[in-house]
Amino acid sequence: MIRIQLTFKTPDVVEDALLDAFPKRKPNYKTDEWEALSEEEEQERQDKMRAVRTVLAKWIRYGEYCTIDIDVDQQTAVVLPAE
Repeated sequence: MIRIQLTFKTPDVVEDALLDAFPKRKPNYKTDEWEALSEEEEQERQDKMRAVRTVLAKWIRYGEYCTIDIDVDQQTAVVLPAE
């Protein structure tokens, strides 16, 4: 049986993914342009991002380390919990 563990250090990927999921601007379909979020919308955005970071911490250590356990024979991969 061949098993390999890979640890990736990706300092920007979590924040980049959060910014993609929760952009700082919203589309205005009337003008076909992007506009800034209201203070209330920005607070909601920040709260959601914090909640997602909390969930991601289960697998992403220090916001940048992720370890994947790969079983070459079974051709499966599992993201290991952060230690």
